[in-house]
Amino acid sequence: MDVAPNDASLATVLVACGRLGVVRAGRAVHGWYAKRERELSLTVRNAVLDMYVKCEELDLAGWGFDRIPVKAIVSWTVMISGLVQCKRPNEALEVFNAMQTPGVKPDRVLLSTVFSACASLGSLESGRTPFKNVSSWNAMINGFALHSHGRQAVECFDRMIASAFPPNEELESSDSGVYVLSNLYAVNDRWTKCLDKISGDSIMTG
Repeated sequence: MDVAPNDASLATVLVACGRLGVVRAGRAVHGWYAKRERELSLTVRNAVLDMYVKCEELDLAGWGFDRIPVKAIVSWTVMISGLVQCKRPNEALEVFNAMQTPGVKPDRVLLSTVFSACASLGSLESGRTPFKNVSSWNAMINGFALHSHGRQAVECFDRMIASAFPPNEELESSDSGVYVLSNLYAVNDRWTKCLDKISGDSIMTG
């Protein structure tokens, strides 16, 4: 019985090829589908992109990415993550900045992923750059703190309080987050603020 695979089954096969790193098989599936269908669905396009990225075929991934007419947030995320994983953070940031041009709104997961990934490669300054006009202070603070940049984390928190992006959640003194911030203040010789946080006064965090 001749049963043609649907988009879901093709996407599953492509994802499997990516996880196994068998780009040859993935290209064969991609080619077979492209010959049968004049227009690839967004589901299949994203699966093709994911497959090439996981196989570290970034030129092919970029080729496929450029041919997605209307990119979903997942398309941008896959491409940016792939570039970062392959230690090409500058290109990742270029794609991130291009994403903001057509008015696509990045979600907090993508913002955190981009910053954390750039920070893990030692590009803390680059990781700070794309967030100047975006309220993703948590990702910035966590990235600095996790990479032993306590002073920058505290300064970032202070800037958050004074910025146009005020914190949106209040933490009471019983919350463990208070003590994390207090530790940062203490390490950076900010004892007065440290005592204020533990004394029972509430603080604000993003």
